[in-house]
Amino acid sequence: MEMQEVQPYDAEKNRQEAAVLEGQRDRSILGIKVPRYSSAMVQIVVVGFIMFLNPGMYNALTGLGGAGQVDATVQNRAAEGLHACFAVVGFVVGIAHNHIGNKWTMAIGGIGYLVYSAAFLCYNHTKNEGFVIFSGCLLGFCAAFLWCAQGVVMMSYPTENQKGRAIAVTWLLFNLGAVIGAAIPIGQNWDNSSGTVTDGTYAAFIVLEGVGALLACFLVPSDRVLRRDDTRVHQVVHPGFKAHIIGLYTTLRTDPWILLLFPMFFASNWFYTYQFNGLS
Repeated sequence: MEMQEVQPYDAEKNRQEAAVLEGQRDRSILGIKVPRYSSAMVQIVVVGFIMFLNPGMYNALTGLGGAGQVDATVQNRAAEGLHACFAVVGFVVGIAHNHIGNKWTMAIGGIGYLVYSAAFLCYNHTKNEGFVIFSGCLLGFCAAFLWCAQGVVMMSYPTENQKGRAIAVTWLLFNLGAVIGAAIPIGQNWDNSSGTVTDGTYAAFIVLEGVGALLACFLVPSDRVLRRDDTRVHQVVHPGFKAHIIGLYTTLRTDPWILLLFPMFFASNWFYTYQFNGLS
């Protein structure tokens, strides 16, 4: 009878794995349960605050009408570049995300938002329209990175029974950013009758969006995130660039239901220009 080979017991390895798992469990301080920073829901809240500080502040800025300018023409042209780049890069940004992970994908995304705000501060003094349009294109590129990573975290980190809560927390913080961010121009421009917002308004947006990009650097790598049921986020071996493009084409060709979602995607962003520039 053939004997099966028995793997030797590695006590040190088992001890290290147990220590890592124990170190990532929730702790109790004065009877109050405090979740570990590497827990899935804490990471989702951190992502929510990144959304608060980046696209949330972007919504507050564009909600001023013309991004705070009397003439909305330059902001409209920047928005054209933004959404054109966003639409193209959004299709392939998953390839980059597969290789650099959530942390750096979101950090890259945050950079575009602060450059966009800085471009309007520059425009206040130099009327450099080209820089504003460039910043819009850059933001479209970067926003594709940020929203890609946000979707991955929101859907893959929580357990099935916590996904609704994760979506709610993320979108609550994101939209709260626009609400609180709108208080900045009110306070800065209460007695301003020039029609354009002050430099301090743009500076405040730049600082907050910079904090959002920096906060992304403190996200925990996916393989260290611990869910509520003590399972880890599943790590997938991703295909190369060619396989990804072929897979994307195959999905669009064989699954028409995805194409039927396109009109809803279109409608969800159609009204923003008219809402922000016409009503604000």
